Amino acid sequence: MRKFLIGLVKTGLSVAIVVWLLWDSLSQDPEAVSRLGGGEKNWWMLFAAAVSCSTAIVITLIRWCYLVRALGMDFRWKDAFRIGFVGYLFNLAPMGIVGGDILKGWMLARQQHTHRAEAVASIIVDRAIGLYTLVVLAATAILIGGFWSFADDDVRYVCRAAVLVAAVATLGVTALLGPEAVVGRLVRLVGKIHYAGPPMEKVIVAIRMYRHRLPVLLAAVVMSLAVHSFFATGIHLIAHGIPGAALSLQQHFVVAPLGAVTSVIPLPAGPQEGALKFLYGALASAPLKGLIVSLVYRIITVLIAAVGIAYYLASRREVDEVLHDVEEQDAESEDLALASPTVF
Repeated sequence: MRKFLIGLVKTGLSVAIVVWLLWDSLSQDPEAVSRLGGGEKNWWMLFAAAVSCSTAIVITLIRWCYLVRALGMDFRWKDAFRIGFVGYLFNLAPMGIVGGDILKGWMLARQQHTHRAEAVASIIVDRAIGLYTLVVLAATAILIGGFWSFADDDVRYVCRAAVLVAAVATLGVTALLGPEAVVGRLVRLVGKIHYAGPPMEKVIVAIRMYRHRLPVLLAAVVMSLAVHSFFATGIHLIAHGIPGAALSLQQHFVVAPLGAVTSVIPLPAGPQEGALKFLYGALASAPLKGLIVSLVYRIITVLIAAVGIAYYLASRREVDEVLHDVEEQDAESEDLALASPTVF
């Protein structure tokens, strides 16, 4: 019941945010709806956007499979796609239902009876690499595109903050892969921090499981860059598939990652839509266009997640058993609660 109420609050808040964003956009530009609705849509562009986003999601599943295998687990491709798509489907169902990453971790742990810690680590590291490469890609595009000195103050501050976060994250990841004598002591100190310490310690321990598997980590980073590139390209195609002003591909390689980063906020919708509305308003004076682009992107991801329905029906008994186990041992499921619902 508690989870259901939390999910209900999150969903209600997300709906309220999106409604407010629509109202605010229309109040700024009342004619925007007629321009967007009256123009011609390029359905081939929208189809290509769906293909690009689908490709990105498939690569995330391949990346996770490699990370699992790197820890000595016998993990088949068909299981990676089955568990991955079921998890992706559940990530879009916040109303008291177990999160997709928790479900993935438990399904993998049931399959790999002697590797529960490694199963958890693979989920955490998969998300950590995705988030890290997201800010790195954004920072690179910002520096190449000249956004570091952009005229708009708000955009410039956001871009500089993204570059700073990418630099700090790079230093942090490098330090975490250091020798045990140094990092082990740091891990124990971090774990003592009130409230935030234990989950941070879990992330560090998970990352360090891969410190002797650097080629795997590098391959995962490359795949993550491809994932974010396909998502940015998909958003670019959506923007050019619907009427109205559209940003360039280079600009979308800044806008899309910055928008995706906001999805670490644990809400089903709202933050990413707000980010794209703000960035499109600053870069193209078309806030409603940015909001519509983000909503079309979300519809496409929901359609892709529908693939998970077929996998769920084929594995319904197993999934129901896992859900029952998670509900009975809710405290243990917190090991995986760090993951965001966004696909990275």
